[in-house]
Amino acid sequence: MILFGKSTRLSFWLEQDEAARALSCDPFDRRALRADLDQLRPGGDTTLVLDAAGTRLRRTEDALKAAQEFTVWAEERAVRPRVVLVSCDSVYGVLKPGVALREQDAAPTDEASEALLAVERGLVDLARRRGFGLAIARLFEVIDPREPSPRLLDLAGRVQAARMKGIPELGATRDYIDARDAAKALLALAGLVDSPTVNVCSGRPISGHDLVRAMVRLIRPVDEARLMASVEAQTAEEAGAAQRPIPWIVGNPAHFTAMVGFAASIRTFEQTLKEACCLL
Repeated sequence: MILFGKSTRLSFWLEQDEAARALSCDPFDRRALRADLDQLRPGGDTTLVLDAAGTRLRRTEDALKAAQEFTVWAEERAVRPRVVLVSCDSVYGVLKPGVALREQDAAPTDEASEALLAVERGLVDLARRRGFGLAIARLFEVIDPREPSPRLLDLAGRVQAARMKGIPELGATRDYIDARDAAKALLALAGLVDSPTVNVCSGRPISGHDLVRAMVRLIRPVDEARLMASVEAQTAEEAGAAQRPIPWIVGNPAHFTAMVGFAASIRTFEQTLKEACCLL
């Protein structure tokens, strides 16, 4: 059984699996979590998903208390416990263009990433002391075709209105993964005995420029040459601007594939973007 909070970013897709169950509470609320757990019929292996991704990052002690409460409950019910911590790519900061990020590349660049790394370290230590299985899943840029991100919505609006001036971060390169693939990856990690840190990503670099071109081809293909001419000029201007580094956040998926036997990213970026654009 796999337990997760309703506010988990992948909750809709996790819930499609018969082995997964949404909690009625926030798993970071220790007392509410225990009350929810006490309503369950115990048996076999049980995994708790703690989502510390993005703006839902909690204090280190909240995550540790939730994991400890869960494992105490599991011991009382003779259940084998596992915990999956879902974090995000922002923990890495920015590396040089062309570098694929490995799990060990993480380094704090601000208070949020430093706090997230503290959560990860604390859970690794707690898992060793209490003997429960742990996976730390670092998600990259998740595209949910049901709920396109504000960035995609803004870009789609620009393309529809042919308003191509001032598109931000054309030179930035990111690693996109379909929400359905990310959920499948978490379900696979939930079944492993132990996997301290692993990237959940495609490993395929997509620049802001490539993203704009893909959006134009989906929404206004007959105007591609005209719209992209403006984008090309902006890309060149951005690259030749100040000496600031261009964000490059692309993961190395080899570790995940070696552990579970399949690639985390099944759907192509173009397939996911097409589905998302149909809802815009």
